[in-house]
Amino acid sequence: MSNKLSLDLMSSKPSLDLMSSKLSENQALRTRELLKLQFSEALLYGVSSKEFSLGRSDEQVLGEMLQGGLRLFQFRAKHENVLSFERKAKRLAKMASRASCLFIINDRIDIALEVADGVHLGLADTALGEAISLREKAGRTEDFLIGRSTHSFVEADEAILAGADYFNLGPIFPTKTKICKQTSELGLKTLKEILIELHAKHSSLPPFSVMGGIKEEHFEALFCSGAKTMAMISEITGQKNIAEKVASMLYSLHNLKEKFAQFDEEIGSK
Repeated sequence: MSNKLSLDLMSSKPSLDLMSSKLSENQALRTRELLKLQFSEALLYGVSSKEFSLGRSDEQVLGEMLQGGLRLFQFRAKHENVLSFERKAKRLAKMASRASCLFIINDRIDIALEVADGVHLGLADTALGEAISLREKAGRTEDFLIGRSTHSFVEADEAILAGADYFNLGPIFPTKTKICKQTSELGLKTLKEILIELHAKHSSLPPFSVMGGIKEEHFEALFCSGAKTMAMISEITGQKNIAEKVASMLYSLHNLKEKFAQFDEEIGSK
């Protein structure tokens, strides 16, 4: 890591430390509202992928993400057998917990309810109503998030109305990852239109992320379109130095967040 980048990242650390401090103070509460706040504040949503991890284990990839400051992670392993998946999920959950990182599991709500902070469901996975019912039966109504993949205004709107704690919109750009390439990309213009429609219909939106072909150079344009939490797979896992890349992207995202907050305040005062 260059000396300049190291100094820049050190200067951004107070905001990250402050967030961790606030979360630690409220750790005993573990309410869904607190978890949703942590989701919103994380800005970067790292998603695992063995296919694009350069031969590294999920544990190694998460370890490097956490070293770079990541505080929101999704474990995704569609083709891993159940026993292996469960064992690995428990190890990853411990790693995430030690770093105050939200740990989300893709699809496997049965395992997620045992070890994770939440589950992420695709449109072909467990229905939201059923997932909410399973969460209640497991006694985790107040400390477990349920997220949903969406690809349009209609799907995002349905997710909100059905009670999703967060939703993901995408793919935004062309992508090589299987998780997104089954659907054509939305593009920035359509993304902005969807978010405008959602804000017009709902008094407030749950947290949401965007995904699909996103790179660091897209961040400002995505902020301009209304997105602030970037979900990324290969752009993180495919890096030789994951920790440095995560730290660099978090620095960029926190700067953009401050810039756009200041802009909103200036507009609001006029």
